[in-house]
Amino acid sequence: MRIIDAQFHCWEPESEQFPWDPAFGLPGTPMAASRAHYEHAPFPVSELLAAMDAVGVDAGLLVPPSIYANDNRYSLTAAAACPLRLAVVGKIDENLPDLEERVAAWRSQAGMLGIRVIVPQRDRARLEGAPLNGLFSFASRHAVPICLYTPGCLANATGIADRHPQLQIVIDHLGLAAPPAIPAGPDPFAELDHLIELSRRLNVAVKLSGVPALSREAYPFRDLWPRLHRVIRAFGPERCMWGSDFTRVADLHSYKDAVAYMRDTAELASDEKAMIMGGSLSRIFRWNPAGRAGSA
Repeated sequence: MRIIDAQFHCWEPESEQFPWDPAFGLPGTPMAASRAHYEHAPFPVSELLAAMDAVGVDAGLLVPPSIYANDNRYSLTAAAACPLRLAVVGKIDENLPDLEERVAAWRSQAGMLGIRVIVPQRDRARLEGAPLNGLFSFASRHAVPICLYTPGCLANATGIADRHPQLQIVIDHLGLAAPPAIPAGPDPFAELDHLIELSRRLNVAVKLSGVPALSREAYPFRDLWPRLHRVIRAFGPERCMWGSDFTRVADLHSYKDAVAYMRDTAELASDEKAMIMGGSLSRIFRWNPAGRAGSA
């Protein structure tokens, strides 16, 4: 079974070639701890590939970390170093004057497969605004998948899917809180009904990414399965994709455990695992990586 990770990151210390966003993670802001994490523990592409090899992951999607804002060059450079194993879901500013031209050429960038949009709860109004909906329209017109993460306002994604029925949307992290960066409340799955409602829109898929961070148990995270079964039944395995986001959750559990809880479970049939751990991603992003055996 080929295993493709739907979300992970790599980064290097700040440099002239790859500068960091000076506005990200300022002292006293909600993301200050996140910036400190990136500063304390650089994770270049060489270490990422070694980590993938150690746990048996064949390929995966790089998401540029927030320290780079909308600058995707480091992730694209990393993917270019290993194009048979790595590809990118990058970021873009929806206020650019030449936005449609950028989106039309998006997948012509070597290694680029989609666009990621993050809208925190405090920015909920953006989801209804003209700039972001313009981006969604252009992405739909030019067949560019959108990975959407809207923690705390997942219900708004229903309107987006309805307004743009031809747009391929992928909901990151079940659309829920993403500990430890975004702490979960007393019920980490409180918004799950909104995700199930989204499953009725056939243009919406979901990443089962970073999910063990929501568990109240140690590996193999058995308490997750009642919720995961509900999601998988609603979307079908063909619209679910496993992901680790393992650098974010490194203080909570290991990359090995993030792979094994899904790969080795008796909760799924082998064909369901094959779809969730790689098949659906390959179909939705139109990407067929060679994996470890043929990697550069």
